[in-house]
This record gives sequence, C-alpha cells and structure tokens, in this order.
Amino acid sequence: MSSADAAQPWAGKTGEFFSGWAESGRGERMAQGHARLVEVCLEKLALDAESRLLDVGCGVGRALERARALAEGAALAGVDVASAMIEEARTLLPEAELQVASADALPFPDEAFSHLLSVEAIYYFEDPPAAFRELRRVLAPGARVALALELFEENHGSAAWRDALEIPVHLLSSEAWSEHLRAAGFVDVCAERIHCHDDKEWSGPSPYFPSRELFEAYVEEGALLLLARVPSAGV
Repeated sequence: MSSADAAQPWAGKTGEFFSGWAESGRGERMAQGHARLVEVCLEKLALDAESRLLDVGCGVGRALERARALAEGAALAGVDVASAMIEEARTLLPEAELQVASADALPFPDEAFSHLLSVEAIYYFEDPPAAFRELRRVLAPGARVALALELFEENHGSAAWRDALEIPVHLLSSEAWSEHLRAAGFVDVCAERIHCHDDKEWSGPSPYFPSRELFEAYVEEGALLLLARVPSAGV
C-alpha cells in the first residue's frame, strides 16, 4: 500500500473500491449473492405500508426494491459510501431517498425510521460503536433492526476475505457485535444463523476461498443474523 493509500480515509477507500465494483457490474452480482440474506432480514422486519425503512450499505438498491414489493407504500431510504452504487440505486428507485454517506454520519434527523436493514456491510464501518450510536439516533422508539453478515469470527471459512478485499474490515465475534448493539442502546439483541448456501459447489481456489476446506467451513457455519430493537417510548 502506498503512503497516499495509507493516508486516505477509511470510508474513502471503501467507497472507491465499491464504486469500482459498481462500474464493472459486480455490484449487481453482489446483490444477487445477498438475495437470500435480504429475504430473511425483511421477513424478520415485517414491514407494512406505514414503515420507514433505512438500508445502510444499500449498494445498487436491490434490497430496497424487494422491500417495496413486500410493503407497497413504505417509505424507503438508503446510504452507501460508494457513489457509483448510489447512482445505480437512484435509477432503480427514483422514489427512495438515497445518499452517499457513511454509517457514522447519517444525513437524517433523529427518530426518522421505524426499521433498519444492513446486509454484508457492518464490518466495513470504520468505528462500529460510533456507527451503532448513529444508527440508534435515527431510529424511532420501538424500531426494529436486522443485520446480516458472513464475515465474522466464528465463520473461519470467510477469514481469507480480509486480504482478498484489499480494504479494511473488522473481524469480530457474534458476541462482540451483539455487545456493540447493546452498548449503543439497543435491546432484545439476539444472534441467529442463516444457512442459505448449501447448494453452492466448490469451483476451485480463489482469493476468497483458497481451499475447498475453507469453502466448506464457510457454507457449514452460515451467515450471522443480528436482530435488535429500540426501546419503546417510556421504557
């Protein structure tokens, strides 16, 4: 890494990296790979027409598009650090409020949302405690949260992603992520697993899966699903 790269802010590196993915078409492929995680998160959130949903790390907007189909009339918003991802999302969802922003500096007022979704994004947050406090700020009393990720400490099969991505990430345990949520003021925090890649087949070594053993460990361990809510008013 050059000295210029080292000096570039965390969010700037991440934004440039994923803008490159969007421009190459990889943003859409990534969204397809996350589709099952999105379905599980949206099922847990149980949106309706009165919901106000924020997707943090929204990419090209496919999760919000699915939310629109499930809860017609719901208010939709999303942020991503990659400007090219947001450009694609705006084309897909012209009615949604979509902005380039990081999780620790959200461009929304206090208590703006009733639901929050984030899929494969929280390990890119520069300062997770600060980001979770900011997420808490924009959520109304009683708001529900669903976060899904495949890069976490217990899933040893995904550990190689840290080097393959070439951008900074956090590799934390399920309990560490849960504790960050509790410390930010969330309640009813629980951790579940999503097993959605049992039909995937090994296609040979890659930077993300250097060996069959790591790939099989990744599939067996599954994704981490973190659920939480904001305390109701008066609690």
